[in-house]
Amino acid sequence: MKNWIKHKVPGAARGVRWMYHQLNVYRSKPRYYLSRAPFLEKYDFDLLYFDGRGNHPQQHLDRTKRYVRLGNADVLVVGCRYGNELELWLKEKPKSLVAFDYFAFPQDWAKMRSAFPNIPLEFFSADAHFLPLADSSFDLVVSDNVLEHLSDPARAIQEMHRILRPGGMMFAGFVPLFWTFGGAHYSGAFEHLLYPPEKFYKWIAERNLPVEQSECRHYLDHNMFSYWNIDQYLHAFRLFKKEFITLHLSKLAYQYRATHPREWSTLLEGYAEKDLLISGATVWLRKIGTDK
Repeated sequence: MKNWIKHKVPGAARGVRWMYHQLNVYRSKPRYYLSRAPFLEKYDFDLLYFDGRGNHPQQHLDRTKRYVRLGNADVLVVGCRYGNELELWLKEKPKSLVAFDYFAFPQDWAKMRSAFPNIPLEFFSADAHFLPLADSSFDLVVSDNVLEHLSDPARAIQEMHRILRPGGMMFAGFVPLFWTFGGAHYSGAFEHLLYPPEKFYKWIAERNLPVEQSECRHYLDHNMFSYWNIDQYLHAFRLFKKEFITLHLSKLAYQYRATHPREWSTLLEGYAEKDLLISGATVWLRKIGTDK
């Protein structure tokens, strides 16, 4: 239906995006969100989404372009996996693009190089905590769905800050935060918090759902959850000047709270409600200072 509307009604997609943006601008006003999420009063953010995980790649690119002239930029992409999500950035024809992942995908990376032969494009395998890159060598660092899978996000953020040029930008989306609805990358609710770790792992293994084996179980086996909450992330970003921050609240978590009061009460015995309801964030941060 969505594709049919796009083809049959010119401008419909732009109109829907505009209405969605206006709705979120309204929801970002304190008089709206404080009645539903009073814990947000202490946070400094610019836009609020009641949409769960905040995966909006085109919107992220469009906002990034407000701060960085991509045609003149040396870009680093952290955690590129197969490289599929690079296409949006490569279509902007950056000066150069370097991408890496902890795991190597040489065949997929070779295909991406072939698809964009006129752009200097480099792939390599590395640990985000220890980047083999020179200081002040990039204008933009892109980190999408990565920070929540690092054992020491603070160390990785320091590395991203180090390799940025003064005035350079970091775009980071980290979704979902582990503590919210389905935050361990599985088709469930809060079982990952309500069950002991051994029981949850066995439950995931016995279900044997392909997506859970490739994501949830993979991340658990490799100890690839940071277990940070939103406050820890925002504290680590103090190295930068904030340009724009969006927060995301989970509609599914709110529904769960309403329909499972007993389980919610149990969760509140061990977790802050804000951590159960804030499901993600997206930040645009600028490196301040000058080279010595």
